[in-house]
Amino acid sequence: MGDVTKVEKQYVTHSIALKLFNLGYSEDCMGYFINDYFISTSTDSLSAEQINKLNENKEHNVFLGAPLWQEVIDWFEEKHNLIITIFYSEIKQEFGFKTYKCEDDDSKVVSDCCYFNERKEAILHGICDAIDLLENNFYNEEK
Repeated sequence: MGDVTKVEKQYVTHSIALKLFNLGYSEDCMGYFINDYFISTSTDSLSAEQINKLNENKEHNVFLGAPLWQEVIDWFEEKHNLIITIFYSEIKQEFGFKTYKCEDDDSKVVSDCCYFNERKEAILHGICDAIDLLENNFYNEEK
């Protein structure tokens, strides 16, 4: 697939986009994948409906929305009441994440802290952790 551009680094990876799609992520995106090739639409976003239409008319290409990392973090909060926090620990001098589940003005930690050298690593692992929680039906069991 070649070198990843600075713009492309702002979007989720193909494997995460696919997992999100399978979990019901259907928000409009400014980037998308054709198979596993990333394309940024720059200023015009493709709606989930447009992507579905592209997939209906496909022969071999699979179109998949590619959200920004922050859009995914917001989606987990808005749709699933899971809050992913990214922070820097001065004591450890590393970045970390915690995942909280919020309901009725109450929140509890559902994934305790993990630490990483890079902020992007903490974001990636925080999102993967939230995906794992949903894939393992944590959300339904805890309701």
